[in-house]
Amino acid sequence: MEPAPGPDQGRVRRTLLPWVRAHLAVLLVLAAVLGSVVGGAVGATAVSRLGSRPSQEPTGRPVVLAEGLPRIVQRISPAVVEVRTSSLGGRGIGSGIVLTSNGLVLTNFHVISGASPAGRITVQTGTAATSGPVRPATLIGADPKADLAVIRVNNASGLVPAPLGNSDRLAVGDPVIAMGAPSGLQGTASFGIVSALDRLVRVAGPSLGLAGQGPPVTYRAIQTDAALSPGNSGGPLVDQTATVVGITSAVFEGTSGSSIGVGFAIPINDAEKLVRAMVVQYGPK
Repeated sequence: MEPAPGPDQGRVRRTLLPWVRAHLAVLLVLAAVLGSVVGGAVGATAVSRLGSRPSQEPTGRPVVLAEGLPRIVQRISPAVVEVRTSSLGGRGIGSGIVLTSNGLVLTNFHVISGASPAGRITVQTGTAATSGPVRPATLIGADPKADLAVIRVNNASGLVPAPLGNSDRLAVGDPVIAMGAPSGLQGTASFGIVSALDRLVRVAGPSLGLAGQGPPVTYRAIQTDAALSPGNSGGPLVDQTATVVGITSAVFEGTSGSSIGVGFAIPINDAEKLVRAMVVQYGPK
């Protein structure tokens, strides 16, 4: 596949909402937080699986009727969270997907990269009408090259895991819904289609504080025309079977700096393989 258009034709921008860009190196985050996780991994609560999957794969390609969209949103909403970071350098907002009832959450690495050893990560569940409590979270693992990270909501129980789908079954033209907190507007859903598959996307690496941006991140993505805005990063792209098929991660901007209706998501099949490598052990859910 051809790479995403170059700088002279527009640019691909992450969909994290940076309130104030952090001025502390992300490398400190990984050295301090991930180092402490390795030491305590043996005693960590184990999980048996990530999210939940239907007992059987859909046998056909169901047609989404207008009246079916609210049911899809209602099913997925409890598993979508807002992820906030704060540090001495500033604050940021993104989204995340609940993987397990005991608090594992999947998001983009660039969503949590602004946190520093002196900062914090928090997670909030809820919708536009009803917001849940703000809870502290801890970084469990991260893969900057894949732009993915797993965090754990501290002392969590009873969270609603997202049903994970099969991104390999997607076809161009399939309807999808993007959910998250664009511009901090929690509980937002937007509708569109899969406009391309296996799109090679290249985006700038997360900011490394005073050192500037990190190495570029390249991955093959699901392309969609569902509206994405800053703050959608880390949220789910949901298919017509009400399962998560992608992690929304970037949006393409035209030469004027405005969105042209092209967004990108990391396929859930690719993300799940990396997540399993990040989490040390699996046990009872």
